[in-house]
Amino acid sequence: MITVAISSARSTVDIAVQEFPLPEIAKALTNRQRSGVKVRLIGEHLYNRPWSNLTAQELASLPQKERDHYSESLQLADTNQDGKLGAEEIKQNEALAIVRDAEIPIIDDTADGSKGSSLMHHKFVVIDGKTVILTSANFTTSDIHGDFKMAASRGNPNKLVKIESSELAKLFTQEFSIMWGDGPGGKADRKFGVKKPFRLVQKVRVGNATVAVLFSHGSGG
Repeated sequence: MITVAISSARSTVDIAVQEFPLPEIAKALTNRQRSGVKVRLIGEHLYNRPWSNLTAQELASLPQKERDHYSESLQLADTNQDGKLGAEEIKQNEALAIVRDAEIPIIDDTADGSKGSSLMHHKFVVIDGKTVILTSANFTTSDIHGDFKMAASRGNPNKLVKIESSELAKLFTQEFSIMWGDGPGGKADRKFGVKKPFRLVQKVRVGNATVAVLFSHGSGG
């Protein structure tokens, strides 16, 4: 659903997601940007560096959870299964390398001048100011497809909804804009964590239902 929705974009795609290792989503974003669509990406600083850039020493110092993430990403990108990533495999299969090569603008929660809030847990996509994808899943193999450690797994239990609502899209675009500010290299006006403004619950009509939206103060989610 995510790649199909992104591929339908005609003007804008804004993504805020904690983790972003899936290459097919990265390729969909790249294709849209090349077609003239404005693409912007916000991630969490702990996951905003291509795994292939890490040294052996850095990998060894990672917590077990992060080493598992590295192992999953390696298996996903290592098409010839030789246990290492070649230049072409990185270019074609490592999501962050793909978006950076395409010069898609990306920031993380250190863009406010801090060491990072460690609270940028958003998982949403806004397309063309009218379509919102909300999910509890990070854009990872284990959350979307299944765990490499357990072949029979269908992934972690998560929810994903696609909502067509310009009113709802407006609220999520406002949240994105607070974090984005002037974007990469802009003024020091990007806000994450406790620097984000307090906002009350906002309600919008979606079809026959009323949806309450709260962007919690001091967090990214």
